[in-house]
Amino acid sequence: MIELRNVTKAYNGAVVVDDVSLTVGRGELAILLGPSGCGKTTTLRAINRMLDIDAGEVLVDGVSVATRSPDELRRHIGYAIQSVGLFPHMSVHRNIATVPRLLGWERIRIDERVAELLELVGLAPSHADKKPAELSGGEAQRVGVARALAADPPVLLMDEPFGALDPLNRERLQREFAELHRRLGKTVVFVTHDIEEAVLLGDRIVLMRDGRIVQDGSPEDLWRAPACDFVRDFFGDEFGLRILSRHRVADLPLGEAPEGDDAPRVRLHTNLRDTLARMVTESTSHVAVLDDTDAVCGGLTFGDVVTGVRETR
Repeated sequence: MIELRNVTKAYNGAVVVDDVSLTVGRGELAILLGPSGCGKTTTLRAINRMLDIDAGEVLVDGVSVATRSPDELRRHIGYAIQSVGLFPHMSVHRNIATVPRLLGWERIRIDERVAELLELVGLAPSHADKKPAELSGGEAQRVGVARALAADPPVLLMDEPFGALDPLNRERLQREFAELHRRLGKTVVFVTHDIEEAVLLGDRIVLMRDGRIVQDGSPEDLWRAPACDFVRDFFGDEFGLRILSRHRVADLPLGEAPEGDDAPRVRLHTNLRDTLARMVTESTSHVAVLDDTDAVCGGLTFGDVVTGVRETR
């Protein structure tokens, strides 16, 4: 779906992206992660020709982006950024409808699409008539995501889209976006400097440093087999706990339920980090697991969680 071949970009003689090659498959959510100035945003912006590269090639669906006009290309690639970039004089409806209008959609089709997207991102129909100044930060980010999805693009580029939010709203939107991606199956390239966000969302993490890719793989791959000390040090000692947040009780084979009714209870959709925290808080090494009918369907021990997640993808 997206392929970068030996992409290089320099500013004033300083190389920002240095011979980067990367392929992102259809339906994949790839995270570009790394410290400030590592080249991740420049790499992202090369995909939709927000900037032109000095060397190499970028292809989307096998076609070089250099052969397409920037405006035409961007109408078929969704783009969401940290500052949202909503047009302040337009209603939410008109903001979301920007690209469909440019593509010549009929009014009834646009209205139906806006209503569909407001529901998809968890906003009430009444938000359609509001101006951006009337929205909270979280609501504005939701509108930004809806606008990026408006023309149903196969590719979505996101540059720290939740970075300006408070921690509570940020975590809520991260989890909602993860679920949204699972439902829609878009090809997403997502830039962040936040490790927690990268581990929670990414099918793959592309870790960059000084304009180059240091390691590329699933979060579990980088956790189990860091390529170098930089990778190990960048993710730190809490990497394993962050990996636990990616997996749920349902990902592990269940053992027998603990005897008696006093054991803590968790659900199949509870993530493993919260499951371990529950054990520690209640001073136990065993939890009972409830299914969707609230019936006990098995159990997990502390050891099951710690060892099982190393074999889980």
